[in-house]
Amino acid sequence: MSFILNKNGFKRDGPVVFVVIDGCGEAPAGKGNGVELADPKYYKGLIESAKAKHLHTLIKAHGPAVGLPSNSDMGNSEVGHNALGCGQIYSQGAKLVNESLETGEFFATEKWASTVGAAAKDGKAVHFFGLLSDGNVHSHINQLFNDPRSS
Repeated sequence: MSFILNKNGFKRDGPVVFVVIDGCGEAPAGKGNGVELADPKYYKGLIESAKAKHLHTLIKAHGPAVGLPSNSDMGNSEVGHNALGCGQIYSQGAKLVNESLETGEFFATEKWASTVGAAAKDGKAVHFFGLLSDGNVHSHINQLFNDPRSS
């Protein structure tokens, strides 16, 4: 069995190992680079050997490449587990919610209609519980305060 391993068409007969080291990307040396700070000689040797044989490539595991709204979104391991290897970019997490808010689909659900409708009919408040951050992975604070349909 042959596998095409890179965009240049390099072929490899035999098994291929796809290794994803969760939370470990490639970054310049510095105080924020845990791999460089740990100086793992064996790991670095494996990477250099793979590069020398053209058996190494980097994949995008952040931002729009894995369904997040932008390159500035921090992401998390869940994003990679859901998206890597699926062969397409698909919306998930906060982006999926943002899209349903923008199209109005979010407000067209039976659950929204019954909850908000009942509260409005009885003159009562609706209380929201959930994640509140600007991380834009599972949620974003703007989803609570800004109705994208009004902008």
